Amino acid sequence: MWHRPRTSNPRHVGGEGGLYALDAHTGRVRWTFRNLGFANSTPVLVGGTMYIGSQDDSIDAVDAGTGQLRWRYPTDRQVVSGVTVAGGRVFAGDDSGAVYAVDAVTGRRVWRYQTGLDVDTDPAVAGHLVYAGSQDRHLYALDTATGKRIWSFAPRDAFATAIVVG
Repeated sequence: MWHRPRTSNPRHVGGEGGLYALDAHTGRVRWTFRNLGFANSTPVLVGGTMYIGSQDDSIDAVDAGTGQLRWRYPTDRQVVSGVTVAGGRVFAGDDSGAVYAVDAVTGRRVWRYQTGLDVDTDPAVAGHLVYAGSQDRHLYALDTATGKRIWSFAPRDAFATAIVVG
């Protein structure tokens, strides 16, 4: 006989005023993490931690089980790109044109790279490169360890889609 589990795995979603964990079976709110701005970037779950960018000018790491803040990294402007987690680092871009690499455990900045305009595409990581598109009409390939620009590409038009590395 099948028995419904007493607890279920939460599902997480960002929205106006924060990040929410919902019971997957009932839809009830298990916890809410309130940040100061609209959380419109897609949350990423890695090893029990939710990472999310916010319009309150920060990248946040939140305990996925409790909703408690683990760390907050202040960015120059609002983060509207999604975050990408790879190799123990969190990568994100903000509306000042900055691309950040932040240590996933401590929340300390590893490096920051400045583009010409807003970075609102989700960074993509492959191997030792992180790719970020900027509204300055460039795609940047940055070294994941140092943030050094390896190359950039300038298409005729601005980027309007996510970056896919294959």
